Amino acid sequence: MTKDAGNPFWDFSLSVYALDGVSEACLRLQDQHGVDVNLLLYCCWVAQDACLTLAEADMAKVIGRVSEWKAHVVIPLRAARRALKGETDGIGPAAREALRDQVKQAELEAERLQQDALFDALKLPAVEPDRVADRRVQALANLECYFRAQPIDTDARTSKDIAIILDAVFSNGS
Repeated sequence: MTKDAGNPFWDFSLSVYALDGVSEACLRLQDQHGVDVNLLLYCCWVAQDACLTLAEADMAKVIGRVSEWKAHVVIPLRAARRALKGETDGIGPAAREALRDQVKQAELEAERLQQDALFDALKLPAVEPDRVADRRVQALANLECYFRAQPIDTDARTSKDIAIILDAVFSNGS
């Protein structure tokens, strides 16, 4: 994964995803609840970067902007990458792993393109330096809005995973 100078959301996502416990929490939310990790990170990023709480109409717009791409490109690539983990008669492990690496790179590029679409989805306001807000609370409100829009049921494990992610994003006091 490489940084894209034109998309600070991608840079944010790479940094946050690499923090302790975040990737595991994101993957649990994805696998157990169908959470789109890119949208989850977007909810945090707009709160941190633009001090923005998303309205339901904004959430519908960003979800709509990427839903077909996710369904027709990202999810099939992820399924192919995961399928290549298993054994297949007639295909050796080295060849399978080499193909899996190529599919993984294609999946990451598809994720980056989805993030580009999210980055361009809304006109984010410029944040005035003296504006004070609890951006963590805004991020949580954004996540709740996203979960209502999907809908995604939450439980104790979901709440713990969200806390892990929010702690990572806002550990510097933002």
